[in-house]
Amino acid sequence: MIEKKGGRVVLDSEGEPFSRGVKEKPFAVKCNREELGSIFGRNLKSRKELVEKGKYLLKQGVEIVVVSLGKQGALALDCSGAWQAKPPGITAVDSVGSGDALAGGFAVAIEEKRSTEDALRLGVACGAANALLLGRGVCRREDVRRIYKQVRPLKL
Repeated sequence: MIEKKGGRVVLDSEGEPFSRGVKEKPFAVKCNREELGSIFGRNLKSRKELVEKGKYLLKQGVEIVVVSLGKQGALALDCSGAWQAKPPGITAVDSVGSGDALAGGFAVAIEEKRSTEDALRLGVACGAANALLLGRGVCRREDVRRIYKQVRPLKL
């Protein structure tokens, strides 16, 4: 329905809703290590395993896969490659909501027609900026801009 009206779905969920949602082939999925592993019924410990399972989702029709890794940043995969971006060292105050902030920043960048690599960069900056303040999904534009300049995605 959304796609028919020109929209794109970014799925950020967990448990059964996440597993069912992935089967509907949304434009992008944002998950953490545990959520991605739950689809395959096992823990995914290495970056290699995460990339391998992310590529599997791409083959199933998802166009972009983003895997949040907490303090280690996030991975992003699309048909042109895979990247990992890590935030700079920060003094976290409250990391609750950082995954949601990552998803939001990523979605904004995609809507602005930025590359997957740059969308990952903005998403990681938003997630880190969220951790600087108390509250869920709260960040300051100046923090996002400062952190964004320091995030350097690594092509895998």
